[in-house]
Amino acid sequence: MRPKHFSIDHGLFFLTVHCARGVKPFLIDKACQRYIMVLREKLDNFKSTLFAYVLMPDHVHLLLQLPENVTLKKLMNHINGASARKLNDILETTGNKLWQGGFYDVYLREPIDFAIKINYIHNNPVKAGIVQHPEDYKFSSARFYCTLFDSALFNTKIFSNHTLEAITSQISEILMSP
Repeated sequence: MRPKHFSIDHGLFFLTVHCARGVKPFLIDKACQRYIMVLREKLDNFKSTLFAYVLMPDHVHLLLQLPENVTLKKLMNHINGASARKLNDILETTGNKLWQGGFYDVYLREPIDFAIKINYIHNNPVKAGIVQHPEDYKFSSARFYCTLFDSALFNTKIFSNHTLEAITSQISEILMSP
């Protein structure tokens, strides 16, 4: 049995959310666009910071920072509930189960974990054989990282001399700037 989710104010979490068996909504561009819209809206409402994401055909990976006084379960229930309604409308499957139920989470403690998870997220479409380079995939934060940092992937060695708080603070400032 999987342990219950725990939440830490300002904690950094790597999340994986699987679609219900046989459901692949993210093969449709409009479904991807709608999910990203819902994700941004819910994260803004809860004042949560998204550091990286990828939408694969049948699952989603997110790297986010929890705000104060919001549990991971509550945040994900809002995102999954709202996105299920919107995606079922697009797929014309209203009332069908979209998400497998629950999600997997990993609490990140070390700076290198942050870099490893971003690299994992951005490399997911490459590993799946969908694209050759992370930045070629439309529904991922990889393109954005390429624009900001000239690469979708991080050299993990540079993270060893910094604290996780310093890294996330600097990157969130960059992500939030106009």
